[in-house]
Amino acid sequence: DILAVDGVDEVMVGLNDLHLDTGVASHFELVVSDLMAMIADAVRRRGMRFGFGGVARADDETLPVPSDLLLPQHARLGSTSSWLSRSFHRRGGDPDIVAADVAALRTRLDFWQGQPEPVLDARLEDLRRHLRESFGA
Repeated sequence: DILAVDGVDEVMVGLNDLHLDTGVASHFELVVSDLMAMIADAVRRRGMRFGFGGVARADDETLPVPSDLLLPQHARLGSTSSWLSRSFHRRGGDPDIVAADVAALRTRLDFWQGQPEPVLDARLEDLRRHLRESFGA
């Protein structure tokens, strides 16, 4: 219904809200779900921009899910936007550091955008395995 609203030209899926509405154990489950793929496909078919969730620093090793498991999902789903996570402030929030971290993130996203579908599908399976092992999802 939202896609038919005049003036809507981009859809950003909030994982926390959708997680609460669907009752899944972890918002990360949504990233690998058929529901997210369906939403992404529907948005892109309408010629709209699509994004979801938040992205962390590309080199942040403290995350419950490594960036190199989540970032490929943006490429796989055709995501063109995301929020920056709290991890960008863990190093003090200095504008120069944040700018460098965003540049590194864009470089890593560009890398994943350039990967062929079989590589992205393999990372999807790696993420599913990680979620099962880490969250029982």
